Amino acid sequence: MKLRKISFILLLTLFFAPLACEDGLDVVNPNEPTPDIVENEEGLKRLARGVYSKGDGWFEWVTWQIHEHMADNAVAPWINWNFNRFHGNVLEIHFSDGTRVSPVEMDAFSRTQPDWVNQINAREDPSDSGVQFEWQSMYRINNEANLILQTLENGVNFLGNAEEKERGYAAWAYFWKGYAYSRIGLAYELGLIVDEYNQTNSDYKTPEEMIEESNRMLQLAIDHAPNGIDAIIEDVNPAIFNTSITEESFIQACNTLIARNLLSVKKRDELTTQDWQEIQGYAQNGLTSNAGTFRISSDEATHLVAITATWRIANDWLRPSARVVQAASQDGDARADLFPISEFATFMNRISQPNVNSPHTALAPYGGTAPGLPLYLTSAEENMLILAEVELALGDASAAAGYIDAVRDMQETGLPALGTATVEDLRRERRIALFMRNTGFYDARRFGELDGCVDNLWVYRVGDDGLELDENATICYGFLEHLPVPAHETTFNPIDPTVRPTE
Repeated sequence: MKLRKISFILLLTLFFAPLACEDGLDVVNPNEPTPDIVENEEGLKRLARGVYSKGDGWFEWVTWQIHEHMADNAVAPWINWNFNRFHGNVLEIHFSDGTRVSPVEMDAFSRTQPDWVNQINAREDPSDSGVQFEWQSMYRINNEANLILQTLENGVNFLGNAEEKERGYAAWAYFWKGYAYSRIGLAYELGLIVDEYNQTNSDYKTPEEMIEESNRMLQLAIDHAPNGIDAIIEDVNPAIFNTSITEESFIQACNTLIARNLLSVKKRDELTTQDWQEIQGYAQNGLTSNAGTFRISSDEATHLVAITATWRIANDWLRPSARVVQAASQDGDARADLFPISEFATFMNRISQPNVNSPHTALAPYGGTAPGLPLYLTSAEENMLILAEVELALGDASAAAGYIDAVRDMQETGLPALGTATVEDLRRERRIALFMRNTGFYDARRFGELDGCVDNLWVYRVGDDGLELDENATICYGFLEHLPVPAHETTFNPIDPTVRPTE
């Protein structure tokens, strides 16, 4: 049943809505974008340009990093947004000498990672938990996409080819709805499908249902893109995306995102041959180059510089985990210099907040000349690694190696051709090549790592002579596989007790 009052999360959406518009937007009330202020082409253009808002920042700055923490790709001692709570309290670490350490038991509150996440999700908790930021950002995006579609339905007086522009704006809105539902479905235990501007409902859906709707929206984007997206892309592509999106690359990005959805919504061992073939079909029509995909700009003097992986590592906002250092350690891989070893990577970082003032590290970007480790909503490397994983699942290790080699060539690793590939090769490459591209948490879940123990890992600990490396340790994580629905939502929009979360 529709709720007649706007939930708190939608109130936040309205609060942030002006940030979704470009500077200089001259509207009657910029704090409340309503159909009457976007009923003309200029207003619609500016709304569409700001759907993914550089003014918001929380999603790019906080959520992307939290995903890396939950994947054990990144570590940090900081209490800001409780970064340390998302990776800090693994259940146990087993060292090769027989020593067993329990960060949970050593924690002053004896809280597991799920305990901490539930604690910081409470609205009474004084800290910024980070649990709500992805939810808030994605439903703001979804709400503004709904406004675009509602405006088109009401009719807009377009200059030039009205039919093409209407198709283009529809494709743009459907893409962002698909992206938002993808993020919700792959991160949270439940989500909401909301298709009306400034409305909500209490019909919570499972991750599988959210991903099904995401894929439906992305297919609608694909259907509307021909003879459409090219007519509007120069008007709506915001400066945040330092790229040249074309009809072809737009459709490819949609296909790659659908392939990601299908790959990540299930555990890897739950995928059937039919599933793998369906994933392959979309990935074969996915991104082959990053030239026209959604790249987050990194060359402006704004907070966008600070969201690149290079900046964050260099300035100690995060450090690569020991697992990433291990994955990057293969002899000859030029990317190894991107992931320095530091005290951040020790197991003690999981249970304490040391005052680490290590020197800033000068890091070379992939390829040597790019302005930083680029962040993409989805990328050609991801698409090729999806195809590699499909080939492995269908039994062609040689074809899988070819895709992995192509990714290594793109990132100028200097590594020789594999010839044949294993699942371990694929897992390593996804951890390194897609670092800070927001697939790590999904990977850790679907490979069954979050709810179990992983062997043969590098773990650093502080010994009598400084950092000591154990190259054959075991970590038992006990991490959440999905985030809880934010209390900022459920307090005002309760979950029906008959609805069962995935955990």
